[in-house]
This record gives sequence, structure tokens and C-alpha cells, in this order.
Amino acid sequence: PKGPGNKGNRKVTVDIKIKKVELVVIYESLCPYSRRLVYSQLRPTYTQLASYINLTLLPFGKAHVRTERDGAGRNITRISCQHGENECVGNKIETCVLRVVKQTVTAVQIVACMSENSSPHRAGENCAKAFGVQWSLIDTCFKEHGEEYELQVAATTWKYKSDVTRVPLVVMDGDQGNYVNYHAQNDMIVIVCNEIRALGNKEPKVCHRERRRRRRRKR
Repeated sequence: PKGPGNKGNRKVTVDIKIKKVELVVIYESLCPYSRRLVYSQLRPTYTQLASYINLTLLPFGKAHVRTERDGAGRNITRISCQHGENECVGNKIETCVLRVVKQTVTAVQIVACMSENSSPHRAGENCAKAFGVQWSLIDTCFKEHGEEYELQVAATTWKYKSDVTRVPLVVMDGDQGNYVNYHAQNDMIVIVCNEIRALGNKEPKVCHRERRRRRRRKR
């Protein structure tokens, strides 16, 4: 029976605030170690734990920015990448994917798809289409704003590490030490699950499953 003070069958929901893990990945589109981390570690971790992670992807790595004068005496800023011009192209395309695609999970899927290809800078169109994103939006961004946006990525990268000496470089809640970077490249989901618990969150089911799986594997 329903009456004063009786909520009957009405459900009461409680809003639980999640403290998110701040995860930053500084990488290069043609670096084999970066590519492997993106498709084998970041993609499965983020797609399963997106609601617990604030993700920042910075496709720049060890690239350099220099200023030159053109024939008219004007200053021109140029970016040079560790693995050559194709890497600069790939970095800019992936920067535009991250700008254009509103759903971060989809953006990560596209970047991971590109990373699985031996020529990531040529894979953007097919990868975008595979996840239902209009390639022309990314292509226009690349052609009209690629250099500008990549310089912004450079500036953000240098805020985390002014002189990047290893790529990929992972920063988790401000920690960019050896422990974080070793495990990020081998079992990222484990260290992210550990950090989720350390922040005082209720552990998500995927973390329970992962711990059980690893315990069974050790037997």
C-alpha cells in the first residue's frame, strides 16, 4: 500500500561521484612502440574504463619545432618529426581525429585502427569510415589547421615534459616514472584499475574480472 511517507515501488537513485584517473599519452604516429601501446594497451583499457579516465592523447613525441625565414623575410614555423615527414602527417591527422570526433571512445578506436596499419598516415580515411566518421571533416581539419593544431599539441606536450627523451611516455595522475611506463606498455588495465581504487572509487567489474584472470594465470 502507498501512503504518506511510503515511496511504494519508486526507485531512489544515488549520484556517486567518480574520481577520474588523469591519463596522458605522449606518442608518435610512426613509432612502433607507440603504435603497439595504442592498439594493444590503450584501446582495450579505455574502451572498458572510459567513465573512469580523463584521457589526453598528444601525438608529438620527440618532434622539434624550428623557425625559419622564407624568401620574403617572413618567419615560418616548421615541425620536424623523428620518423620523417610521413610521421608529421600522421601526427596531424590523429590530432584532427581527436579534435573533430566528439566521442573520445570513437576517436581512440580510429587512432588505434591507424596504429595497427603499417602506414598510419595513409589509413585515416578507411579507419574513420569504419567507425562511422565522415572523413572530409578530418581531412579539412588536416589541410586547413593541421600545422596550427599540432603546434598546440607541442605546447601541451612540453608542459608535461620539456625534453621528451622516450616515446611513448605515459603520465598517470602526474606520475611519469619507470613503474608507470613499464606497466602501461605491458598491462595498462592493471595499473589503471589500481589507480581507480587508490582514488577511493568502487572498483568496476572489469577490474574484478581482470584480477581474477591474472590470479588464474599465475597458478
